[in-house]
Amino acid sequence: LDQMCSWQNEGLELCPISINVSSHQLRNTEFARQLAAQIKNSGIPANLLCLEITESTLMQDIDASHQMLDQLTRIGLSISIDDFGTGYSSLSHLVNLPIDELKIDRSFIIAMDRSEEYLRIVRTIIDLAWDLDMVPLAEGVEEKAQVEQLQLLGCNHIQGFFYARPMPQSELVA
Repeated sequence: LDQMCSWQNEGLELCPISINVSSHQLRNTEFARQLAAQIKNSGIPANLLCLEITESTLMQDIDASHQMLDQLTRIGLSISIDDFGTGYSSLSHLVNLPIDELKIDRSFIIAMDRSEEYLRIVRTIIDLAWDLDMVPLAEGVEEKAQVEQLQLLGCNHIQGFFYARPMPQSELVA
């Protein structure tokens, strides 16, 4: 939030950002309240923030996760399940949680070029996301052929080294 405030003060147009949430933060009963206060004090619109939570973290205590996600979405935050497909989530839980985005794990993206089975898994996750009114996002995309294949499958939300490698803030602004 501090960085977004700096960018806003510099007159830069803000774009949505994703923030990783740890299992410790998700289990902290004060997390939503504290985050809401920080957002309010920053003046940054909550809808510009997406919280990424790994599938395994969500499933550690599904009831507590559900309560916390409800609190976070009431603030106006988006929720993304990170590394989807590598954990042990139940589809019934997936339907009942307030999730906006499914991030397809990098391992599936890499393997889909070499294996028809993995390509079918990626296609299924994309279709599942859309069918549940979620946005599928492919992570770890490194090659143009992967981008083209994902777009053919209906996945236009893509991140990875194909677009940019991690960089200092100064390079990002430029």
